[in-house]
Amino acid sequence: TKDLMDFYERRGIKRKHNSKNDEKQAEKAQPSQPLSLDDPVEAILLPETDTLSKSLPPLEKPYLRAPGKMKISQLKKYIAMKMKDQNINVNSIVMFCRESLVGDDLNLNFIQRTKWDDSLGSLVLLYRINVETFF
Repeated sequence: TKDLMDFYERRGIKRKHNSKNDEKQAEKAQPSQPLSLDDPVEAILLPETDTLSKSLPPLEKPYLRAPGKMKISQLKKYIAMKMKDQNINVNSIVMFCRESLVGDDLNLNFIQRTKWDDSLGSLVLLYRINVETFF
């Protein structure tokens, strides 16, 4: 909090009431360790059960613990590799989080922080074949 006070002081910004309680609350609000992209993310990979799309079979082991910096494109390759007997093209797989399409460049940590509600437990990602690229 001293750095914060110095920051405002150097810029000539007057702060409202500074009490010991405010400083304690600010310290409590800050996480003890900031999240890192290397922090592991626990995810569950499940096939989407939409009747309009070609459904893929579930993975034998759908639970995954991966680095937070792992991108969706890498997960798609993993799914395609696990289903190699189905001859699935990586580019035809699409993934969703809470009914929202997630792009290939997004990493698990970003998805968990922006699209997922931690109170629901592990991150759940749904996969399916993209109908447009399948036909």
